[in-house]
Amino acid sequence: QKLAARLASEDRRTAAAVKADGGAGGGDEGGDWQRLPHPPHLCLETPFERKKDANRKTNVNTCENCWCFVCDIKAHECPKWCAGLGAGNHCNAFLESRKWRALRAKHAEARTEE
Repeated sequence: QKLAARLASEDRRTAAAVKADGGAGGGDEGGDWQRLPHPPHLCLETPFERKKDANRKTNVNTCENCWCFVCDIKAHECPKWCAGLGAGNHCNAFLESRKWRALRAKHAEARTEE
């Protein structure tokens, strides 16, 4: 659970920074947020619909820097990005959903055990 809490905290800070910055990164790490890996719900190029009960293929489109919020890999490499009509499509994952945060933490824990 410590890992889940840390992930949630990091995700909230990233979301707040993107929102406060209006999408334009600055400083030495700089560049623009769109050039950094980001989850689709923070993407400024592709629209994202936050639906807690999404069970269809929504939010499929991504930019080249979108990463799967659940798997933490590039969206186009995620095997469950848009795998069918079930509710488990990772393309619909977003920070504000308890379900998706829990699944993200579960995937992260599995990666640390490998």
